[in-house]
Formats: sequence, structure tokens, C-alpha cells
Amino acid sequence: FITRSTSVSLLLSFLYIMGTAFIPGVFAKIKGLEFLTEWFTETWLMYTDFAQQATYSQAPKMILVSLVTIVVSSALGMFIFQKSDIK
Repeated sequence: FITRSTSVSLLLSFLYIMGTAFIPGVFAKIKGLEFLTEWFTETWLMYTDFAQQATYSQAPKMILVSLVTIVVSSALGMFIFQKSDIK
């Protein structure tokens, strides 16, 4: 994380690591969001055979995860940084 202060960078890095450690567990406990556990940790890239026909049925989930990622990251960016920083 690029910030003006080293302490802020360390704090953000720590929060990111804690988030990646615990958020998949939260997804696993909520019915209907179990598939997000693998998507969040990106293990699906290693174990998915994109040559199989069944993979195409996962396209809506792939789109959903992409849209959620874009919306959440944009919202965090708008709330954390000043509007002049986002261009």
C-alpha cells in the first residue's frame, strides 16, 4: 500500500492480511455464499478446467464476483481517499 506514512501502510497491510484470512470463513458459514470462499482466495483458477462444458455454467458466478469486487473496491476508494485522488 502506497501511503505517506509507513505506519499507515503497515496497518493497511495487516488489515488486508487479516481480511484474506477470515473473510473466506465468513462466506463459508453463510448459505448461498459458499462458492465465494474459493473465489475470494482464487483457488478456482488452479483447479478449474476451462475446457469442460460445465465450466460455462459458472459464468454468472464469475460475473457476479467481478461486479462485487469492482463495487466494493470503488466504494472503499471513494470513502478512504479524497475525490481528487481518484482520476
